[in-house]
Amino acid sequence: MKVYAATPLLALIISGCSAPSGPSATMNQWSLSREQSNKGYTFTADARLHNGKHGWFAPRLVLIDDVGCMRTEYLESVHPISAPDPNDVEGRFDQRFDQRRPLAKVTLSLLHQSGTDPRSLDEVVVFSEERIVDPNLSPTNVSPERCTDRPRSATREDLRERAKTDPEGANAEAIDNMSRNEVVATAINTAGYLCARVTRLRPAGGDIIADCVEYRNGSGRVRYRVRTDSMTVEPIE
Repeated sequence: MKVYAATPLLALIISGCSAPSGPSATMNQWSLSREQSNKGYTFTADARLHNGKHGWFAPRLVLIDDVGCMRTEYLESVHPISAPDPNDVEGRFDQRFDQRRPLAKVTLSLLHQSGTDPRSLDEVVVFSEERIVDPNLSPTNVSPERCTDRPRSATREDLRERAKTDPEGANAEAIDNMSRNEVVATAINTAGYLCARVTRLRPAGGDIIADCVEYRNGSGRVRYRVRTDSMTVEPIE
């Protein structure tokens, strides 16, 4: 029996067929629903996540409200490495976020992120879709100054001026215009730790346990204990 060496073309075809594919996702369904209190929205999704064991899958929402203001919301991620089969994971997402103004349009991007340096993560978009949230809203372009829910008196420039003559009053007004999550995140960052966004708060005796997204790009999950008696912060492993 003669044995022939594989031609370069055949070797390339075999190599291509056997090479592992990159991260991908199959989105079964996703939705965005407004709370009855009109204080926020809930994002839910059901997806199959493939070949992502060397990183994590994270939803990113680009939101456009009724007056045309745009902001980005990063939601909690799924880490396939802890699943029985990291290359084929059922991704279920269910999370609320604050959003007082009604949304007209949203773009969902499901990202696969990897790397150890949060400032330079490798990022692949494995799914993207734009949807109309409320067809009755027709946002137009507006100036960035209008894209805020806070009153004019609470802007940083005004508070800086007020701080020159009334520092305690300026600090109090700044806190009054923050949500509870923002106040806790500010306390954690002031203590020298990292909390880009609080995802959950719960009482623990006289203390507060805060779950945070560690970095502004949406990566990292950390937990802290905020001691309300001494106003100190401790990381929880």
